Amino acid sequence: MEQLKNKDEEYVKALKKQNDDVDDLIKAMRKQFIDMRNDYSDQLNIIENNFNTERQKVLNRNADEIKGLFSEQKAIEEEFMNLRSRKEDEYTREILRSSELKMQTIRPNKRSSLRRKCRSFRSAWKT
Repeated sequence: MEQLKNKDEEYVKALKKQNDDVDDLIKAMRKQFIDMRNDYSDQLNIIENNFNTERQKVLNRNADEIKGLFSEQKAIEEEFMNLRSRKEDEYTREILRSSELKMQTIRPNKRSSLRRKCRSFRSAWKT
């Protein structure tokens, strides 16, 4: 009978030990879960920061490229406007030269009226 009582006590002790071991295992699993969650959170923050840094670099590079393209376009437009202005001046000189040559061949009394027309033409082109 005593042997049975000892076996019962051993069984109860084994159950308590098993219960304590399960509690310890659950505690260890919780700690491991929390540690892993914190590690993953830290890694995710690092990845997000790297992504945001790279994204900002790309945005800055694209903004610089766009500014460069606008500057290039502005330079081309200015060059075109200068060329157009030079051509207008050249054509105006040709027209005036041509009209002066015609005035030399026209009778003197008609010259004065043509000169007035040329002057009004010149003033109209300058404004």
